[in-house]
Amino acid sequence: MKRSSIVLAFLGILLCTSCYSYKLYPKKYWHYTNQRVRQNAYVRNDSLKKALKILEASELFVIVTDSSSADLHITLYPLKQNVACATPMLPTMLTLGQMPVVVPEKYYFRFDETVNDSTVIPF
Repeated sequence: MKRSSIVLAFLGILLCTSCYSYKLYPKKYWHYTNQRVRQNAYVRNDSLKKALKILEASELFVIVTDSSSADLHITLYPLKQNVACATPMLPTMLTLGQMPVVVPEKYYFRFDETVNDSTVIPF
């Protein structure tokens, strides 16, 4: 009796623990259109293909290949991956792999804007 109570208490504690694993965004940001005037930007390190693809898809700047015609210069940083929460793995472990699970991955995208040799903190 005592052993089964301890096991049930342990399973209850294990199932009640969780991480913040979802995000809700207001509906007005779902279809955001850029109201900002797009400036010509030269990317200094365009060898970071994934980061460059994200920057182009954002449509914040007009990417140019000639640095003399650019209003500002952009320095990209490699994508940084953060550790994901392992809480979604609990049902899979308890059902011995019978319940599928998706573990979210978090990536951080960073860049610096340089105007007239002074770095501007992006919005």
